[in-house]
Amino acid sequence: MKKFKFRLQRVMDAKENEEKQQQRIFGMAQQRVVQAELELEELQRQLEEQIQQELANASSAVRVSDAMMGTQWKAYLRRCIIAQNSEIARRREKADVEHQKLVEISRERQILEKLRDKRKIEHQTAVLHEEQKIIDEIGGRSRKYGLQE
Repeated sequence: MKKFKFRLQRVMDAKENEEKQQQRIFGMAQQRVVQAELELEELQRQLEEQIQQELANASSAVRVSDAMMGTQWKAYLRRCIIAQNSEIARRREKADVEHQKLVEISRERQILEKLRDKRKIEHQTAVLHEEQKIIDEIGGRSRKYGLQE
């Protein structure tokens, strides 16, 4: 009997390639989230540093212009932190969408793999039945012609 050949092998190969591509896309989306989180940490560090500097300078004489600059810088950093939090949320949503796509593609590939395995078992069963039929036929002929031992 002929060798097993899965009819949907090309479809399964395409799904595997699509899954690998989606894994790369999802990985890049996660990297963008991490990068945005690092940028947020840097902004928060700068704000904390500015606050600590103002506290250290509180006991000494500070020019009004320096105090105004410090206040404006803190306000700017706070606005940047709010914007960065929004950016992180947006990037996380994008990463979640890419993850859902990856899960769906993986599920479709697994379905094809299960179908292939099922078809392979059916093929092996058919081959065994065919072999058994040939063996029975040979056994029947040998009895018919008195070749039985």
